[in-house]
Amino acid sequence: MIGRRVDVTADLEQVTVTASGVPVARHDLCWAKHQTITGPGHRTAAAILRQHINAEPAEQTAVQ
Repeated sequence: MIGRRVDVTADLEQVTVTASGVPVARHDLCWAKHQTITGPGHRTAAAILRQHINAEPAEQTAVQ
């Protein structure tokens, strides 16, 4: 879902993410303050994507 627009809805118990009307994520809601909750699979996928992006050469642009 990286780079795509998604809709996020929440009730008192869950957060649901949909893309083009299709549910793509559903997580229990955490009411604790200042919390970031990341699933291990999401963390691994993000690390792989960051490595891929960082490995690409930077685009050269002309400066006038």
